[in-house]
Amino acid sequence: MIRDNQYRDAQREQQTKEILEALWTRVDEMSSVEKEYLKYFINHNNKPLLDRNISYPYEHLLNSDWVHKTQYTGNKLISRKVNIINDNGQTEAKEFTYSVKYQYILKEPIYKILKYSWERYGRISHFD
Repeated sequence: MIRDNQYRDAQREQQTKEILEALWTRVDEMSSVEKEYLKYFINHNNKPLLDRNISYPYEHLLNSDWVHKTQYTGNKLISRKVNIINDNGQTEAKEFTYSVKYQYILKEPIYKILKYSWERYGRISHFD
């Protein structure tokens, strides 16, 4: 009986390592902005991320099967600072305000394994 439990535990641990390896490889391929979104979800207990009406590339996190997306029905405005290059070729921070169009959350299985990875290993990719 003890050997059976040890065997099952070892199998579960191996499966978890394989899942984490695949997860970390996928996160490695993401942009720094996408990784920041993942960390936002982890640090805010999967609280909805509010965003404007923007088209993301097909492979982008917010356009992937990792998230649930729905239209936002509130009247909230969001301000973000963006670095732009002015006419003199210098970079300056400008603040833009826009209305929220969509809200996103991670799908529960993705959120749980990312949270586990962060809490257990202190990272969500090979390079964190």
